[in-house]
Amino acid sequence: MIGQNSKFKVQNSKFGWRNFVFFLLTAYCLPLTAYAQNFQKELKLKTGGTVEIINLFGRVRVEAVETEEGAEEKVTIIGQGSKLINDKDFAINNAGGKIRLEVNEPSIKRRIDLLVKVPERIKLKVETEEGEVAVDGDFASAEILTDTGTISTNIPLENLKYEFWWTQSRPRFLSDVQLEEVRERSAGRFVISGKLLDEEAIAQKKAEKEQATDSDSGDQNKENARNR
Repeated sequence: MIGQNSKFKVQNSKFGWRNFVFFLLTAYCLPLTAYAQNFQKELKLKTGGTVEIINLFGRVRVEAVETEEGAEEKVTIIGQGSKLINDKDFAINNAGGKIRLEVNEPSIKRRIDLLVKVPERIKLKVETEEGEVAVDGDFASAEILTDTGTISTNIPLENLKYEFWWTQSRPRFLSDVQLEEVRERSAGRFVISGKLLDEEAIAQKKAEKEQATDSDSGDQNKENARNR
């Protein structure tokens, strides 16, 4: 759990392995509010693009999903709230491989919760004030800024750089893996930063990819031999 004015940043190497997924921080489940879904929108996104989300009072959950081979990469935005939601409630910009989504006229009395589904290996930025943030899946990098909201992550850990900042309170967090010690900086700030590296998992992932490549080559050779 992250305290007031907290910043969280991670960067994953290209060896994202979906079978090695643990909770880096507290394993809070962040379902959307129990309202009927009343907004959904899909946007195209270039491979390796960036998604930025600003939702000051509502919850934000971002899920990275695998794109089928040959399929177009897209971002799906699902919004829920106590009142009807439409396009006017959002400022959306999609240009140059970057999607920026901001909730217009945010209010604690009219909270909008977001579920955003994105392609794997994109760069992610999320900003809230009170809203909780959950990040699930394989991202190239993720940067999250919140005042009082809880941050939870469910991401691959075999090759991961991480950095956590607390700017107005002492660190409060839970982790299922061993992190570096908290360091105190000037002006009452605290930071935890380091790198998680599982060389065995990386080697196994490489071996599986090579085995799959060899298998595909063998199948192709057999097919060519039959066609002669």
